[in-house]
Amino acid sequence: MNTRTVGEAVREERLSYCAVESVEDVFDQPPINVWLVAQCTSPSQRRGRYYAQSFVHPAKMLPELARRIITTYSKPGDFVVDPMSGIGTTGVEALRLGRRYVGIEIDPGYAELQEKNLQLARSQGYQDGRIICADAREDSGLRNVDLVMFSPPYQDAIHNQGDELGRIRRKIENGTASAELLRRFGNWKQENEWARAGLRPAGYSRDARNVGHFKGDRYWEAMGRIYEGVYAALRPNGYLAVVTKDQRDRKTGELTNLYGETVLLCKSIGFILHEHIAAILCAINEADGITPRTSLWQRMAIPRALEKGTVKLIGQFEDVAVFMKGPSVPPM
Repeated sequence: MNTRTVGEAVREERLSYCAVESVEDVFDQPPINVWLVAQCTSPSQRRGRYYAQSFVHPAKMLPELARRIITTYSKPGDFVVDPMSGIGTTGVEALRLGRRYVGIEIDPGYAELQEKNLQLARSQGYQDGRIICADAREDSGLRNVDLVMFSPPYQDAIHNQGDELGRIRRKIENGTASAELLRRFGNWKQENEWARAGLRPAGYSRDARNVGHFKGDRYWEAMGRIYEGVYAALRPNGYLAVVTKDQRDRKTGELTNLYGETVLLCKSIGFILHEHIAAILCAINEADGITPRTSLWQRMAIPRALEKGTVKLIGQFEDVAVFMKGPSVPPM
């Protein structure tokens, strides 16, 4: 029998996967809205806590970011929901921090993998979580939720990245690849490259209903339905945390304003913008200074832009928009 108290379990979690330090730890400051969430790499944050197959998902939330959101905006015993839960990062971290959890995921493959990750957490002594395989645009029937948190698709950015890898592969196969492309990608095994990059030829899913296929008005209409469902599910004064990251349009190079448009959409539904947090994706320490955590897409796109004389910077933060559902108003 597991006899640890919730407090003991939370303290163990703080030190369990590596010596993760917050900005407050590093600089001895009170809580601020800048979080260091990549002091350890993603694989080290998941080691022993997630199945290795979890890396097939193209856009996983960092466990440290999930943990920071959960510990900041909920208490032990609170009800946490992730409506686009993928392989279950929110769920695993919620269970390990003593929260009740429900995840919603449209892709049966990811839902099955998430259940395996939750089962792994249960085998390690953490309980009270389940997965619903369903479309987040439909009413889940969940109510009185304390915290909803998720990282929605950045429109169809994953598919654009998949297209880019496909373009390189085709150039290598038909003999038109440059010497630089051959040097960097000539000996690749495609299945390994997708896994390492966190990408798949089908992007998020082969299911055309998946919002990761959408862009423009169609994307925002779908997200509006999801946020309306979240609003109904939350208790009065409950929190919604949305992890976003502005992306560049692959064809035009224009930087999107995903954070700003998400704020406008959620406020139109009735949410109150409560906090804007910068989640830092590079490692920062006194010994090494700044260590960027870059994706394959960034490693391809940034040098190419510089060669063309266009200055582009490597994105090393995500925007976390935290909203509150206002208090219930008694009838007049």
